[in-house]
Amino acid sequence: MSVACDIVGSESAAACTIPLLPERGAHAELVARTAVLLPEVYCEVGARSWVLTDRPQLTTRRAVDTWRWDLDACEQQWGQRDVIVSVMGPWSLATALELPNGHRAVTDPGARRDLNQALEAGVAEAVAGLSARFGGAVQVVLEEPWVPALLQGSVPDTSDFDELAAVPQYEISKALDALAVGPAWLDCASLATLLQWEGPVTFDPLGLKGTAGFDAAAELLSVDKGVRLTLSVDELMGAGDDAARGVAVRVARFVDMLGVGREMLQRIAVCAKDGGDALGLAGAIAVAREATDMLHRDAGDL
Repeated sequence: MSVACDIVGSESAAACTIPLLPERGAHAELVARTAVLLPEVYCEVGARSWVLTDRPQLTTRRAVDTWRWDLDACEQQWGQRDVIVSVMGPWSLATALELPNGHRAVTDPGARRDLNQALEAGVAEAVAGLSARFGGAVQVVLEEPWVPALLQGSVPDTSDFDELAAVPQYEISKALDALAVGPAWLDCASLATLLQWEGPVTFDPLGLKGTAGFDAAAELLSVDKGVRLTLSVDELMGAGDDAARGVAVRVARFVDMLGVGREMLQRIAVCAKDGGDALGLAGAIAVAREATDMLHRDAGDL
């Protein structure tokens, strides 16, 4: 973790993202990181997924210790900095957690309500603690990887042959809007969901499919909100010798293809996805930062 913190601190010009290193085990996954922030919510790794429990179990305790050690490592490397922390959003959290009866928590309105309330309280406490520890602003990113599958009705419930009914878009957006976690970024592959989110958003432009996807991206970029485009280490580092310029040119051409003005580039930031080895991640973060600077500075020359 210290190496990852050093890389992020050295290569980030502004806010530093608290690294997530799930390869360390289940206790270091995003579900575990989010769960340890929630008051009176405990879970353990089950046969298929995380299962809610009445009291802390071994994995919960390991997750709590890991979160504390990670913050200590970040503070040692960064000192006083603005920070970014990712947590699992309400829909994906309720989908990732099972009730003791084997059904996903998302199927139980009462369980979903309780998790939402715990998420609000936990994020508020975490933001206050991070602000006090690092002495700067704290950005929260709500990650919703399960939303597209929920919208499509392709989430398995008690077995792979028992899928949950599709959740309507209005219900997804209504619950997200009702979540009181203060200003937050929303990271989701469903652009329809991002369009209805009032705050800044994050998405992978390479994940767009069909005319509807590109039309939604054009509409999203036309709205007055911040946009982060996430690219993998390979995507960032595979743009040739001048990788940063190569990425900036690709993003500019992507905007041109969508038919929106290049002034929209001022609202776009490029960021690196988690993953890859330390050296690759360091290079990717640097490329993303330089590409973002070029988008803002040289939009007309790309």
